[in-house]
Amino acid sequence: MAKKEKTVPSRTRVRASRAVRKDIAEAVESLPNLIMQEAERSGRQDGLPDVPEPVSPRASAAYPQAGSRWLMWFGVATMSAAVFLLWGWNMKALVSDFGGSKSAEVDLLQRATGDLNSIFSAVAAESADRFENTGAALDEQAIAPETQEQTDKDAVRRTLESVFAGMASSTAATSSR
Repeated sequence: MAKKEKTVPSRTRVRASRAVRKDIAEAVESLPNLIMQEAERSGRQDGLPDVPEPVSPRASAAYPQAGSRWLMWFGVATMSAAVFLLWGWNMKALVSDFGGSKSAEVDLLQRATGDLNSIFSAVAAESADRFENTGAALDEQAIAPETQEQTDKDAVRRTLESVFAGMASSTAATSSR
């Protein structure tokens, strides 16, 4: 009788203690470094340049360099100081606006007010002159009201005469045809 060979399933789970798991994890992490060291040894014999020792990705991501942390906090402090400085400057400007300090806008407003007052006074003087002249003419009309009526009657009469003359000439032209 032939002896039966034992077959091992393709995936088996082996239960291991924490210490064994830790040893396996360290071996897996150190494997790339060991490969690089062996390559360096063989490379030096072949005359190839030195290869720098690699840093494992976990170590560089988990523990950033102390200089970069200092640089980050320096940047944060600088930006915060800049923001607070600008905020303080803005607050100072707002308070000085309410404090009644004279600014360019106030000067412009005063000049514009003076210009408008001079324009209004010039227009008022001109209107007063026209009113006095018109008032004198109205006084003359008040003295002779029939003169105005006579003038209006003459204007109406001339207009009617021109209309009748136009009608007479048009009827004469149509009757001669």
